[in-house]
Amino acid sequence: MKKIILFFKEHPILKHLVFIGLVASILIAAVLYGLDIYTRHGEFVTVPAVRRMQAEDAVALLARYGLRSEVIDSVYVDDIVKGAVVEQIPREGSSVKDNRIVFLTVNSNLSRKVTVPDVRDMSYRQAVAILVGVGLPEPEIEYVSSEYKDLVLDVVYNGISVDRGQKLPINSRLRLFVGNGMGEMVRDSTVVADDSIGEEWME
Repeated sequence: MKKIILFFKEHPILKHLVFIGLVASILIAAVLYGLDIYTRHGEFVTVPAVRRMQAEDAVALLARYGLRSEVIDSVYVDDIVKGAVVEQIPREGSSVKDNRIVFLTVNSNLSRKVTVPDVRDMSYRQAVAILVGVGLPEPEIEYVSSEYKDLVLDVVYNGISVDRGQKLPINSRLRLFVGNGMGEMVRDSTVVADDSIGEEWME
């Protein structure tokens, strides 16, 4: 021990370097300890499952877990209730820090719309295939007097002829007026009441 003391007395620069090293080590240890306390090292929250919950309920549940939430997008999904959560990031079961933001994608309150293809003057089988192909339900078929058998004469939604290029909700059920090949047909109006559609078609 005496030799060490004498060595440092003979080499004061080394003594100062050792002292600086000790102080630096103490400071680094204090900083790391403070960061652990500040970030609550080792403390995590398990993200709950909020998919298919209404957005407001999901936000309330996440808040009870000490998590924040933010709706970042909306989509339209047929088999999920409107306004419900479709996707969450991070996923349920993930371990995150307290106060972490969970990003939510919700199901739109408005149905997705599609442009109705113009299927007039084509065979009803081809017309049905095209309409179903764009995502619309299979349309109803109503035969009317016309010399053109199985030809689509008009496309109607809620009693009104669909304009070319018109957009309708994806779940719209259309009605196709198809010729029966048994005579000529004329029509006096583009507006048809649901309960008397056949009355405005005349031979």
